[in-house]
Amino acid sequence: MDWTSEKWKRIKDSLRPNWRAGDRDPAAWPDLSICLGDTILNNLLDWIKIHYENAENQASVITENKIAYLTDEHVEEKFTFYWDTVIGLVLQRNIDTARLLLSNHSQSDTEPFIHAIKIFKSMPTYSIYGGLPIAEYTSRFKGWQSSAKSKLECGIFLSDSNLNDVMKIICGDPDSTSLIRSHCSTWFQFLVAQLIYTDPTVKKHSLSLYAHRSVAKYYEESEYNHMDTLALDLFDGDLEGFVKKLKSYPDSGWSSTHLTNLLHLCDKIEPEFDMSEEVENTNPNEQYLLDYGTFLMTHHSLWQAGVTYLDYCSAVGKEHLSMLLSKLEITSDLRVSKILHYATARRLHNVVSSVCKVKGMLSLQKSGIGEALCWAIRGQDSAFATHLGDLYLKEYVKGGSFACPDILDNLGSIVVTCDRFMFIGKYIQFLKLATGNKLNEAALLYIELLRSNICPNYFRLTLLMDVLMFNDNSNECYFNIADMSLIAMRLDDAITEWNEDNESDNQYLLSKVFNIRQGIVKLVSISLIGKKIIV
Repeated sequence: MDWTSEKWKRIKDSLRPNWRAGDRDPAAWPDLSICLGDTILNNLLDWIKIHYENAENQASVITENKIAYLTDEHVEEKFTFYWDTVIGLVLQRNIDTARLLLSNHSQSDTEPFIHAIKIFKSMPTYSIYGGLPIAEYTSRFKGWQSSAKSKLECGIFLSDSNLNDVMKIICGDPDSTSLIRSHCSTWFQFLVAQLIYTDPTVKKHSLSLYAHRSVAKYYEESEYNHMDTLALDLFDGDLEGFVKKLKSYPDSGWSSTHLTNLLHLCDKIEPEFDMSEEVENTNPNEQYLLDYGTFLMTHHSLWQAGVTYLDYCSAVGKEHLSMLLSKLEITSDLRVSKILHYATARRLHNVVSSVCKVKGMLSLQKSGIGEALCWAIRGQDSAFATHLGDLYLKEYVKGGSFACPDILDNLGSIVVTCDRFMFIGKYIQFLKLATGNKLNEAALLYIELLRSNICPNYFRLTLLMDVLMFNDNSNECYFNIADMSLIAMRLDDAITEWNEDNESDNQYLLSKVFNIRQGIVKLVSISLIGKKIIV
């Protein structure tokens, strides 16, 4: 596959939002490169160097220690792991660093070491991004190795057994197999180490044979672990078997989702899952993201990543996200803020309303009616706001004052969507006018409240009691005949409703009604005496 092609760019772009810094890749992730072309060894070497860094780390310790070079102390004697490091570097084709260590050996000026260093320096290299064609590289490599073998067979390196062992590895000597085995902790490492000097241009179709030979040197088939079987499936080219086994890999589904997704986008496999009715018309790539995003949303710390996955499911991702965000457990104010941020940014108004209602109910349980109202306003939840409005009005009936007046002065758009707070807002405005001696304006608003019929039944007597505010010492009537008739009619309605809803406590009703009627009579008498009643 051409990695610079437009198709590969499309694949990378489709997966970029899903890869997060800090995700732990399984060892099989780099191994996927064997599915994408015949150039294998360089990719496998990169894999090995990432997972097995001991040789490079030990080489750094040796080369960075200056004391051994400034004294007569021999480097190979000071560092007991010197030769293990050289062999480890050779087994990872890190020839330059291995040559540097040989140059620092106390016998580096002797004939065996001089020949070895020259052989290391002249080793041909191959790169898929340039350099020699495969055929020419193979010819040069065989010539180089043949020259090295002739020196090995002549016994040039026998004076130092460790150097002789290193050169056996370089020459691909079959006798070095056990030595390589002893320096490789896993069969993955052994496989690559052998290929470097026996078949450096190995093709994909040959890799399966080498892999099975390598694993056989470490385990019986019954001893294979999950990673062994995964790697062997890849080396065998059995992508379907690989995907099936990968789904049971204990990594929370990350690798199975993304590798399966990548293989599908590369047209290497076809999906084999049952798509739900909701997404039967979507492409398989969206199904992968939907499944994994839904899974992440159930995790206490990864749910935010799940939001990103679902964002890339254009068909049903928003519906799933709306449902899952609403079901997230509210564990802290910070989490609530994050949920509301994601929901607001995606215009998921039902989620905002649901979360705010939950927070409002929690606040209400702690007797925080003011805080609960703030959540109702933020969530634009008219039903919950109506419930809170009833609590405010009933508290006013009992105590004669509103709780949290500062919040009630800034109700915002909730007054448009909630009749109860529309009434409360106008009623508070009426109280301010009446207590501020602006009785003419207060009278107009009072009649408007009575006429609008938005006053709840349980509050009607309280509202009608406010007619007494207009019985001042000015002997001025603030209502016309129609207004007085409306007040009397609303009083009759309140009496009827009270009798239907309350079987006892009639003394309370009688005292209220008596006071209201006295107030009405007084207003009528003032207007008749002063002849000020407005026709």
